[in-house]
Amino acid sequence: MRKNYIGFYSRLRAGRFSLLAFPSLFLALLFSGCLSKKTIDEKLVTGSWQLFDVVQVSRAGVNDSFSKLAMLKRDVKIGALFNFFKDSSYTVVKGNGVFEKGKWTLENSNLLIHLNSDNGHSSVFPISFEENLKGRGLLSFTDKKNDVVLKFIEGSAPLKNFKDDPFYAENNEWRFRPPAPEDSSLLAKRITNYLKHVALILNAATERKQDVVSFTYSQGPIKIYNGGIGIYSFDIVPEIWKKSFYSPEDAQAAYTQYEKVLEKSHYRGASSGNWVLDDYNILLGIYDEFTRNSNNAVK
Repeated sequence: MRKNYIGFYSRLRAGRFSLLAFPSLFLALLFSGCLSKKTIDEKLVTGSWQLFDVVQVSRAGVNDSFSKLAMLKRDVKIGALFNFFKDSSYTVVKGNGVFEKGKWTLENSNLLIHLNSDNGHSSVFPISFEENLKGRGLLSFTDKKNDVVLKFIEGSAPLKNFKDDPFYAENNEWRFRPPAPEDSSLLAKRITNYLKHVALILNAATERKQDVVSFTYSQGPIKIYNGGIGIYSFDIVPEIWKKSFYSPEDAQAAYTQYEKVLEKSHYRGASSGNWVLDDYNILLGIYDEFTRNSNNAVK
């Protein structure tokens, strides 16, 4: 598309014409790379979407200060990842540790998306879709209540088994702070769920053939090496991870459980030359050892 446009522009210049003399033609060519869809189906929405911009809808705030504009971009700075699955479930994870799950439905006739959170909150957003010049999907939610449009860029395509997605709700139970202190068996269950989550990030990267593996929304005590798994010092483990526990004491106890299992765990498998695959296999071994230790403790 870009080559055809440049070639056409050159021919116009050679013939002493200017695109500026044909403004409607100029605009049509300029935006031809962004393909907007009038209908949106579930298959199009399914997958992950990362927030990249928040813009004000009305022009009522034309004289708003620069500081207010910066405040409007606060959510972009924090970061947010929406994940829509084909079983009509969704999850949202933000960079400040907020995690939400629920059900979603698409009202295609009116281009509306309904989000019904498990916490009882419901939202309805007008939705639009287009593709940028590089072919990546752009999804926009209009938040009429706050007079803004939330803009998301296509992140990752759905996995063959959507329940293996690291951000599927069942793989993020470790994020929810319990209402009471947990004993060692419950702490172990929380840690193993976190281990599974991190392992699935690596597994998803392999299936999707990703060049970059991101742990932005999943940071905790697990230290990822090129062909190895370790542990960060408790002092530098992110507060977001620690606050998922009932108390700092519970966080420390869970950390100690992982530390002890890691000390006893030995991986003697050969290196494949692919660090993502190797680290995935190592984490599976740690997960298995953690699970067996927990079962023996219960017995």
